[in-house]
Amino acid sequence: MASHSSSSWSFSDVEYLVGRFNQQPRPQDFEAIETQLQAFQRDESGWQLADSLLTSGDNGVRFFGALTFLTKLNQSGSSLTVEQIYELRARILKRIIEATRRPNDSVVLTKLFGVVSRLISIPQSPWRRPLKDVTTCMILGSGIGDETLYAPTETIFDDNDQWMTLLFNLSAQDSSICLTFATILAEDMLVVPSHQRKVLIERELQNLVDIVPILDTCFSKADISSSSMTETLFPCYLAWITYAKDPFVRPTDEARTVFKLLPRTPAFLTKEESSQSAMEFFIELFNENGSYVQEDTNFKILELLQSSNWAKRHLAVLDNAVANPDQFETDQDIDEWEQALCFGRMVLAFGQFQIVDLFHEFTVTSGNAHERFKCKDVVLPLVQRLIPTQYYKTIDERLSGAIIDFWDNFVVDAMSHSSLENTDELLKPLLEALTLLCFSARLPVVSEFSDQDPNEPMVNFRTRIKDFIQSAYEEFGVAILKALVDITMATSEANSSLEAMCVKAEPSLYFVRGLADFMQDYAEEDQELERLFGSGVFTQIISATPPNRVGRVKRLAISCLGEFSDFFERNEDHLLTALSILFPCLEDQEMAPTAAHSIADLCDRSRSSLIMRLPDLVAGCERLFEEQRYNYQCKADLCRSVASVTQATFSQERKVRTFDSLMDLLEKDFEARLSEGQQSNTSEELVDCARHTLYLLLGISRASQIPDDDGYDPVGLDEPDAWTTEHGRNIQGRILSLVKNAIALDANASSRPGGSVFTEACAIFKAGYREYKPGPFVFQPSVTVDFVTSLDVNDQRQIAAAETASTFVASHSGQDTATKETVWQLVTHVCRVTSNLQHPRNDPLLATVCMQFFEHLTSRNVAILTSSDEFIKLSLNFSLQCLQSPEAGPRGQAATFLASLVSVQNSTPDVEKKVSEIVDSFGEKITTCLINCFGGDASRSELDRLSTPFRELVGRYPTARTWIERALAAPEFPSQGVENKDKRMFAQQVLLVRGGYKMKNVVREFWALCRGTVADYGGI
Repeated sequence: MASHSSSSWSFSDVEYLVGRFNQQPRPQDFEAIETQLQAFQRDESGWQLADSLLTSGDNGVRFFGALTFLTKLNQSGSSLTVEQIYELRARILKRIIEATRRPNDSVVLTKLFGVVSRLISIPQSPWRRPLKDVTTCMILGSGIGDETLYAPTETIFDDNDQWMTLLFNLSAQDSSICLTFATILAEDMLVVPSHQRKVLIERELQNLVDIVPILDTCFSKADISSSSMTETLFPCYLAWITYAKDPFVRPTDEARTVFKLLPRTPAFLTKEESSQSAMEFFIELFNENGSYVQEDTNFKILELLQSSNWAKRHLAVLDNAVANPDQFETDQDIDEWEQALCFGRMVLAFGQFQIVDLFHEFTVTSGNAHERFKCKDVVLPLVQRLIPTQYYKTIDERLSGAIIDFWDNFVVDAMSHSSLENTDELLKPLLEALTLLCFSARLPVVSEFSDQDPNEPMVNFRTRIKDFIQSAYEEFGVAILKALVDITMATSEANSSLEAMCVKAEPSLYFVRGLADFMQDYAEEDQELERLFGSGVFTQIISATPPNRVGRVKRLAISCLGEFSDFFERNEDHLLTALSILFPCLEDQEMAPTAAHSIADLCDRSRSSLIMRLPDLVAGCERLFEEQRYNYQCKADLCRSVASVTQATFSQERKVRTFDSLMDLLEKDFEARLSEGQQSNTSEELVDCARHTLYLLLGISRASQIPDDDGYDPVGLDEPDAWTTEHGRNIQGRILSLVKNAIALDANASSRPGGSVFTEACAIFKAGYREYKPGPFVFQPSVTVDFVTSLDVNDQRQIAAAETASTFVASHSGQDTATKETVWQLVTHVCRVTSNLQHPRNDPLLATVCMQFFEHLTSRNVAILTSSDEFIKLSLNFSLQCLQSPEAGPRGQAATFLASLVSVQNSTPDVEKKVSEIVDSFGEKITTCLINCFGGDASRSELDRLSTPFRELVGRYPTARTWIERALAAPEFPSQGVENKDKRMFAQQVLLVRGGYKMKNVVREFWALCRGTVADYGGI
């Protein structure tokens, strides 16, 4: 194939190449042809030949001609003169007229419309109103002479009134073509780059003025029912609505004229060609809550929802899906289901949009008849009818989510905007919806069904229903709980199997349990809970021995007893009944974990009421430990139950005897698991044994703590506190021995970061620190010293040890000799650790914990810190290193320590004098480090914390002024771009606020200047 130079292109050459190209030649020929056609499009002769190609008898050649025009405009349109643009406009309009007269030339016509859109977007283009010109050409056709087409004006047809009159002469086919062009124009205008939109917005708005009469005419035509008109009219209106909502356009008066046509659009909901897109449009419109939706539009939609075949058809599809969930076999079935779901979402979006007006009365006039109705009479029945369509097999996450969104807004918005004298009219539809939601939330009873439901949309749906019910409960109170209890109790029907009853009762029980933490009016709520827990339904579920098929429901009922532990604390008779139900459940391996957890919750809340049941608890615990098949969580819950009630026991002798029994169980369990681990000869088994034992001990230690609201103090009665006797100390020794044996099993812990076994052991010690009375886990202070100092300074578990020491210091401020000696030894140990660490960057987390220890020491026992020059020197030097560390953790904790030290108050005069001497000695170094942080070394999030010690220094020590000036003048100051005048202003502002609350603002502004985020320092 011969190649062409730029001057040798002819019509026949291009026509031949396009013909070959459309015949799909061999790949090597295809590439060669494509290269030559692209060369033609770049050639200057392409402008003239493109117009000639559009007169070809071949459709493919004409399309290539239109494509060439578009390519030339993209490549060199910006270089066209105004005269050339006028000439090109005339050619394109002429070719558009010709294309409309040819059958099957829609592809060419569409491409020509794209050429028009591109032509008017050229900045120098004088063409302003292509919509008006194209429709005029469509109406007048060949009646437009060259003198009109080539006229150098913004529009070829100036008479606006006559043009609007001529619009009615457009045929349905020509109207459809004009609408197609208008759609392309709107879409193309939106993709113009934003920097060009500002220049082109005026001409764009001219077309916005012209589209309104075109659309209005098409809406008004009698032949709107024709499919060609419907297929193009609504997409065109959508395109212009989208354009009118564009940020550049929305504020204009022209945009509002497009919105005025909204009342014409509900009719498209019933048209098969446009129904889906129309529903999607209204969903988006109502979700945006646009103020441009007129009342007429709402009335028309209400009318369609109330009585149209369109609404009835979609509702029938949804209802049929509930009755026959496996019906979707053909593409048509699936398409109808998708449209029905879309209908449902539109109903809900409309309902949410109208929610504040649901109960307002409206008048609808039909002929001479006047009918008064409320929006709710149409919307609420439809919304409630949608709820049953969302169950296990047919749930759609979009529709189910929209249903809950509606009822959420109903509770919040309808309640807040309602002018009703009482809430009954609001509550009635809400309770009806609640019943339907409980129906939809039912789960299938199948043998493979488990607590971990694979149906994620249903899991999300149930969670959202639960959240909605909680919101409704906070608004309407006990009425919601009563409704759920009624639903649960109504599930027991004559001749109904246990399995069927469980399926029906499970959702309402699940939602009742979700209200456990929201109880408000105890008297009324207790009455409803008494009905529930005393009902035959609840008793049948919880006392049955079901197969796996309904085990989930029984576990739910068992967990409800624990969740409502506050209720049982207030109602002791029901408490004993609940425990009598739960204890037999421990015999069932599947139910035992849930039952044990509920028993533990009940015992924790009602410990003093269950002292007489302590033997039963111990016996149940012993039976559980006899069988290794129960998991350690189950055992831990039973141990926690025993410990809770034991703590409340009056008899000190009974306390130690019960703990003796617990320790026997734990020691035997430890030996049994240890033997299994040794037989397996794996370190993982031994570590699991250690964790298991410590987990049990930790649960017991926390349950043994005296509740914050416990006003009873058994100490000081007829017998001494159990834990100060020899028997009590022996039990403590057994606990410590078990802890040490468990730690010893983690052989590689010293070289492994974290050390979870040791960390759990630390938690056991910390549980005793919060106690203010003797207890089984309140060890002698020396025990903490032995435990913390048992580790080598290089041990990776030093973080946990230092945290334990810090907690001890924070919780012990006594001045007794034993406590002072313990704190002294802990300070000595932490000082050894920090010395060994050398620098915070070597282990930032350990450095942070050590600084936290010094801060707690300063707050609770500053006298110990100031009594040793070695302690002072080491803690202050380490804090300075932390301030200079690149890590935020050590730096922030060091700032907290220094702030606590500088602001020491209410101490002895000797201590306060010593602190002043320390600050005088280290003040300049501290100030320099803090100033460097403000100079850009620290991040912005650290500034408030770092400014605290700085504020204390400035507010308490007059010499701080000298320290600040020296720090700012030092060559080490991190920001070299800050001028001296800015530094002086910063120092002046610091001294001006004198430690006041504005110090943080001063520091932030100076930091911003040093970081270069502001140009100058403007003060406060």
